[in-house]
Amino acid sequence: MKFIAIDFETANNSRTSACSLGITFVENKKIIKTKHFFIKPTPNYYNFINVGIHSITKKDTEDKGDFKELWEEIKPYFENNKVIAHNASFDLSVLRASLEHYQIEFPKLEYYCTMLLSKSILKGLLNYQLNTVSEYFNINLSHHNAESDAKACAEILIRLLENENIDSFEELCSKYNFSKGELLDNFQYNPFKVKSSQYNFKRIDLDSILCNNENIDEEHLFYQKRVVFTGELETMTRPDALQRVANVGGIIKPQSFSSKINFLVVGNQDYAKFGEGHKSTKMLNAEKFIEKGYDIEIINESQFITLVQNENSNFEITIDLINKNSKELLERKVIYEFSKKDVYFSDNFEIQINQAFQLIGNLSGYGHNYDFTTETNYFIISNKEIKDLENNIKSAKINEVEQYMYLRVNAKDSDKNNSNLIVISEQCLYDYYDLTNRER
Repeated sequence: MKFIAIDFETANNSRTSACSLGITFVENKKIIKTKHFFIKPTPNYYNFINVGIHSITKKDTEDKGDFKELWEEIKPYFENNKVIAHNASFDLSVLRASLEHYQIEFPKLEYYCTMLLSKSILKGLLNYQLNTVSEYFNINLSHHNAESDAKACAEILIRLLENENIDSFEELCSKYNFSKGELLDNFQYNPFKVKSSQYNFKRIDLDSILCNNENIDEEHLFYQKRVVFTGELETMTRPDALQRVANVGGIIKPQSFSSKINFLVVGNQDYAKFGEGHKSTKMLNAEKFIEKGYDIEIINESQFITLVQNENSNFEITIDLINKNSKELLERKVIYEFSKKDVYFSDNFEIQINQAFQLIGNLSGYGHNYDFTTETNYFIISNKEIKDLENNIKSAKINEVEQYMYLRVNAKDSDKNNSNLIVISEQCLYDYYDLTNRER
């Protein structure tokens, strides 16, 4: 097994502003060597927040080459190799942005994230920041020194592999259901992420899904209608969707296709491919039966959600809700409000998103922007997206959370679907951080 671990530090909010790079080289689960490079950032200025994190200044990089010059030296380390990073979404975005800025083709490589792997494998940590996982494994770390961070990242992966008795990335990803990250031609890439759940429908106990609604509307479109699902659902699990049908008096057994079904619900992603020749067997069968005159309707996931929700079940993110939650948080003056909390971030923050994650990490929480789940306690919305919301424009992240929360608010199992999500503003995070520093 051979790979490199990397860590970038940046000078300002721009992803092209790499000012420091650490690389650790690993073969057969042994660290062979480490390297460090200072880089003249592009654009060439330093944000005081970034300097406060890594202590690198313009003086350190004023006589260094820019990324384009450095790439000629380091390209062989990346080409046709496996690359790991802790919070790889950030480090690989710096690499991609820098290469694209200079119109340099991406190298062929696979990449993996020790932060996501740690979250899946190590349970019960306060958070999964690099310093927390390093402390868990008793790994020496000079945090935000790129060389030290890269080495710690490599050691974390080695420990995870050894603890799991795994000898390959393929085996690791297979065991924990990850898909590898890849850089592709034409400045494209596939992210490292958890694979979407694929349910084996035969394993769903349909007999256990019973209607829990005492006041069924017999005029509901699904009442006494057979509803079948196909494709991957984005906003809920397959059992959750079946429960929604049962609650409005629909028929969910069997889930195999036949001429007796009335509605075929297609997952949003598959529905988007409807016209591109990517159709499931159920979709093809439905089209054939429709042509023969059978009363079958094909609807997408979003339409399904609209049909099964009720007037008391909506979760809407509004300016009033954000202001109310933000005000209450600041007035409580609780120093450890974010301790052991899962904090989900929207896009378009005024500071780099990894800096926002670090603020939450400093408050003993776990910040991220990749996976809103039933464990999420806080949703922090950027100032930019709040301004858009004031103009009745909702971002993709806000829409995503609203749809997901609709399901959580109405979930049958309240223990697994905690509906107490707190939505606050980016500015509230900064104000709270300043407040806790004063209180300490």
